[in-house]
Amino acid sequence: MAQSSCEAEYVAAAATANAIVWWRRLLFGFGEGGTGPTKLYCDNKAATVLARHSGRFDATNHIGLRPHVLRRYQENKVVDVTWLPATDMLADIMTKNTELKQI
Repeated sequence: MAQSSCEAEYVAAAATANAIVWWRRLLFGFGEGGTGPTKLYCDNKAATVLARHSGRFDATNHIGLRPHVLRRYQENKVVDVTWLPATDMLADIMTKNTELKQI
């Protein structure tokens, strides 16, 4: 169980990054796929900072080792973890009761 929203978002982003890597490998195996990192949007600033910086954070000692693969993907430019406000997350219409903005 996550002890903070930062941890929950960070672990979810790591799981999503693992799926991204799987799909990229499959597509590259078929000779498809783009170049450069895949954008991974996160609406939690703390989780985004945690993913982007490889330094040691004392406040994250309770997070297991597995989610920290996200940092490695970020450093190797496989994914690009980017902060995006929750109000701009288009996928939220699938999970939350939100009103669509005029585009």
